[in-house]
Amino acid sequence: MTSIARGRGARTWAVALVLAVLGVLWAWRHAPETAPAPDAGAPAGDAAVQRLATAAFRARPDDPAREVLLPDAWGTRLGHTSGHGEYLLQFELPAAPQGLWALRLARVSPTRQLWINGTPVQDEPARNRRGPVPALIDLPSQFLRAGSNELRLEVDYNVRGGLSVVELGPAGLMRQRHEMGLVWEREVPRTANMATMVIALTMLMVRWRRPREVSLGLFGALGLIGALRNYSYFGDLPGAPAWIVERAFFCAQPWTALLLFAYARSLTPGRGAPRWLGLAMAAPVLLAAATPTSAVQALRVVVYPFVIGLALLAVREIWRAAHLAGGRVHYVLAASLLACVAAGVHDYMFQNGWLPITHTFALAYVMPVALSVNALILLDRMIASMDEAERLTHRLEQRVAERTRELEAANAAKTRFLAAASHDLRQPAATLGLLLEMARSTPMAPALRALVERAHEAASTLGALLDRLLDLSRMDAPTRPPDRRPVAVQALFDAVAGHELAHAQARGLTLRLRPTSAWVHSDPALLEQILRNLVSNALRYTERGGVLVGVRRSGAQGVRLEVWDRGQGIAPEHHGLIFEEFAQLPSPAGRRSKGLGLGLAIVDRAARQLGHARGVRSRLGRGSCFWVELPRAEPAPREETRPAAAPAAPAPWPGEPTIWLVEDEAPLREALAELLARRGARVRAFDGHAALSAHLAEAQNWPDALVCDDHLGDGDGAGCIALVRAGAPLPVAAVLITGSTAPQDLARQAALRVPVLHKPFDGARLVDALAGLLAADRLNVPV
Repeated sequence: MTSIARGRGARTWAVALVLAVLGVLWAWRHAPETAPAPDAGAPAGDAAVQRLATAAFRARPDDPAREVLLPDAWGTRLGHTSGHGEYLLQFELPAAPQGLWALRLARVSPTRQLWINGTPVQDEPARNRRGPVPALIDLPSQFLRAGSNELRLEVDYNVRGGLSVVELGPAGLMRQRHEMGLVWEREVPRTANMATMVIALTMLMVRWRRPREVSLGLFGALGLIGALRNYSYFGDLPGAPAWIVERAFFCAQPWTALLLFAYARSLTPGRGAPRWLGLAMAAPVLLAAATPTSAVQALRVVVYPFVIGLALLAVREIWRAAHLAGGRVHYVLAASLLACVAAGVHDYMFQNGWLPITHTFALAYVMPVALSVNALILLDRMIASMDEAERLTHRLEQRVAERTRELEAANAAKTRFLAAASHDLRQPAATLGLLLEMARSTPMAPALRALVERAHEAASTLGALLDRLLDLSRMDAPTRPPDRRPVAVQALFDAVAGHELAHAQARGLTLRLRPTSAWVHSDPALLEQILRNLVSNALRYTERGGVLVGVRRSGAQGVRLEVWDRGQGIAPEHHGLIFEEFAQLPSPAGRRSKGLGLGLAIVDRAARQLGHARGVRSRLGRGSCFWVELPRAEPAPREETRPAAAPAAPAPWPGEPTIWLVEDEAPLREALAELLARRGARVRAFDGHAALSAHLAEAQNWPDALVCDDHLGDGDGAGCIALVRAGAPLPVAAVLITGSTAPQDLARQAALRVPVLHKPFDGARLVDALAGLLAADRLNVPV
């Protein structure tokens, strides 16, 4: 279901519910009154209700009495609404009542005196507010008699003087009608306006949390002031002095009109609340403070027309905003606020006594409905906004998922390209390296040897670059989880110094590794790879001085491994870029770096794989400090050490071993065959899986070892190894050579449990690997 449909559905049901409740209350209020069964023990004639609709009225005791019809309103008959008055009412009773009777008056002054047949029954003192209120007055039966009876009522008003129809009857019936009337007259508007206060406070809270909700805040303030005023209409304010009450009621009128006008302006796009609103809100306070209490009521009458005029301007603004916005919702809002203005006009006429005294303040009923309509529209907008947010979130998630798939596809394509390019580069690089290695061992003229040495150095540099790609591929697809254990940092320093010290000396730099006794918890192989790449990177970008490596404490349980250099420094905007793949910054003095920009990318991936934080601090022209956070570890138990023996020369092969070579690249196959033959092996070379299978069909002799390329044109190395081992009467040692760095190939090769050499490799590494396997085979050690 769309957000609009859900919003319209919620709005329709809510409006229908409000209208239904109002309809029920209206029908209940205007339903004809029916008398219940008479009180037990009372005569049948006593149950009839007496409705006294005429009375004799005089303003002063010495004035002649004039007959008036009830309900009576002084404003329409006398021209004034306050003062003293006396009503005389005559009624007939067929018999003297036996039970308690009562008078029910829908409107009478709270300051009153009552006599029945000359006997005083009630004397209510003056109060702060002397407007008409509902009243129920008990009449003892001994004061009533059969035949003619007289009721004299003296009243004092300061506003809306008059008297409603007087009902006389059994007390139980009168009390029931009185209480039902009070529910409508007081409890319903009180409850509605209390709910309005809660809604208004909620709107003000939303405005406080979301300052751009100006319209919502203005309407909340309007609803709060109006609800407080409406609530106070239906009872005295305990402990409030008359001068405060009068002034508060006076200020509430212009405030509501000003807020309504400001709210109406804010509904039009581009028009907010008027700038003079604060000054205008302060004006009624100053005017009320300067006016005597006795004149405040008259001041209200004078100001009210201006208030209604401002409210009519607000309605025009609201209707204009509804016309510009379009849609039935805005017209419903405009109609609800127009109803508030109409109710205000009614209340003005009622306050001046121009309407029957039995009327009530309509704003107490209309304003909660109008505020509820605005709250429903707000709820509709919130639901629509939430649905729109959900739709946008879903759309964003889809776009993120699509973008993620695109990035994953691009990354996979990049990986495949690097693997293919690396494989294609490794084949000739391996051939070139082996041929140059054999050429170095051949006697030649000094000038030619210098050329061969330079070619061998270039081939070694190419091999180092390809090894970086291999390291990155291994990070993408680790073949085993990290082997976390206590690692001695000094042993790590010694290993790195053995690899990088010569590089530093060749460039005229110093490499200092501060001795330490620290132990950390990490994977020793991955941690060495991190440190070697950091040191290599520091040496590459340092022109003079040197590189310092050390550790320091980091918190209670941490150690920070730091590599300091005196290079050119790194700009802050490049601190994140340098850890990305193939990212290279300009080298000092414009010197071209010999790397691919993978060293720090390998550091980043290895650190993430281990869960170690890494970072960099740098100042341009001063150098950089790369660091890795490591958890501290307790030193591992020392093993018994024996004096280290001098390194022994590589053991020669036993006899003339038979080695089968499977390689589909002819130049590399010929170079490998020549290399192994020079070392005294009998070599039989095959160009693929098919040639090996054909030979096995009629083979009489079996190899001592097998060297096989993993990627063949008609098969793979794993299949060749399995084929040979399946037919050989004895175990056959095997070495796998490969030029692939694809993550899936690395994982598969690790599962074969055979030595793997990645092209290009030194011939000595292949010879050492085969010699070790053959020696183990001779000692019956499983290979």
